[in-house]
Order: sequence, then structure tokens, then C-alpha cells
Amino acid sequence: MVLDRAAQGGIMNKHAKQTAATTGLAALLMLFYGFYASPTGISHSELYNTAVDVFRWTLRVGGFAMLATSITCFLGSRVGLLFDFVVTGSCGIVMVLVGGVGLFAGGAPGMQDVLTLLFGGVFVRAAWTSWGLFNTATDDAVQAAPEPEPVHPASIHPDSLPQDDDPAPPNGYLAALSKEKEEPPSASYE
Repeated sequence: MVLDRAAQGGIMNKHAKQTAATTGLAALLMLFYGFYASPTGISHSELYNTAVDVFRWTLRVGGFAMLATSITCFLGSRVGLLFDFVVTGSCGIVMVLVGGVGLFAGGAPGMQDVLTLLFGGVFVRAAWTSWGLFNTATDDAVQAAPEPEPVHPASIHPDSLPQDDDPAPPNGYLAALSKEKEEPPSASYE
């Protein structure tokens, strides 16, 4: 059974639109935190301060990119799932790296470093899910045809029985069926 393009579009619209909500929420939170809280590095470690700057710009630029991805997904476009994979995955990898730097090079690890690492992992996982959804439902998707159901034995008219307008067999129907030489079809779904 080949899925027609309208049915495929319905499947993809569903996944893309579900992705749009979570991506849009993440984008708004990233933009809020990136512009309102605007984290800055205050450590003696130059590596840590650079990581915080990269994180701030990831929140700002990534937030806008995720907002655009969310809009694309909301429109039901399958390519929105690919955009989500790239944008969310990139932001997640940066967050994991920044969180790791914060834990190991920023002096005393803080709650922000742990949360950044945690959210980075969540983003990477969400990106992987979008990649799977993008890959499994292509426009040329072909599903295997279902096996035909076996014929029900009651619908088969054996040759040993008379036709509808013929008289009944002289010894009865069971006697006529017992003279049947062919194996009757099975009603089981083997």
C-alpha cells in the first residue's frame, strides 16, 4: 500500500506541528534569558568567561533561529524537522560544552552550569528525535502491502456439493462433503 501525498502530509503536519510548540517555547525562553538576564563571565578563568560569552550569543542567535524553525514547523513543513535537528542540535552541543567548561574550569560549579549542561542534553535529545521523524516519513514513503486475509471456509463452494438450484445430495450434505478429495482451506491466519 503506497501512502498518497495527502496522507503523508497529514502525518508530517502532525509531527512538525507538535515540534513547533516545544521549539517555540524553548526559543522564547532562550531569547528572554539571552537578552534580559544577559549572563556574563566573572571568573578569573579566561576559558570560562569566553564560554559564557559564547553561551549568551547562542541564546540570542539560537533563540531567533529556533523561533524561525518553530514557525516553519507550525506551518506543517517537513523541512522544519530538519531545521529543528540542525538548530536545536547545535544549540544543545554548545550548551553541553559550556556547561562542561563551567563545571570544570569556572571555579566552583554553580547551579547555572548544571542547568546549562542538563538543558544541552535535552536539546541534543530533541534534535535526535526530530532527525528520526524527518528520516522516517519521506515524501516517497512506501509501506509494505498487508497480506490478504484468507478466504473464509464458509464462502467456498466445494465441487462435491450441488449448485444452488440442484436437489440435495441423496445421502445428505455431510456425506457429500466426506467424499471431497481436496484439502479444505484453513480458517486460521498462519
